Amino acid sequence: MKMMPLQSRSLKKTVCLLYLGALFVALLAPLPKPGGSEFVDVTIRTSVDLDFLTHFVGLLIWGVLLTSWRCATTTLLVIAVSVAIFLEVAQGLTYHRTFEFTDLVANMMGVTLGVK
Repeated sequence: MKMMPLQSRSLKKTVCLLYLGALFVALLAPLPKPGGSEFVDVTIRTSVDLDFLTHFVGLLIWGVLLTSWRCATTTLLVIAVSVAIFLEVAQGLTYHRTFEFTDLVANMMGVTLGVK
């Protein structure tokens, strides 16, 4: 019976890493060009910045998943903020995405709230 929490923790760690991989793919993949789809046109014209919310919620969820790792909160925050910064800088290094300061803020807010 004592093995169950250990297995559960391992599963949570695996889910955390898989989710991080999915975040990398989602945040670094090319976006459809405006005008190519009605959905994209509608999202661009809305008053809510969906890109900001996507970054915030995506990294908030990852921050919560990251707490399954048994580390000090400070260590988790350093890891989480480093990944948040890396994700946004990596977007700036691709030819199809750009670095945006507001996305960086959303990333850091998400992981900070998720870890705490």
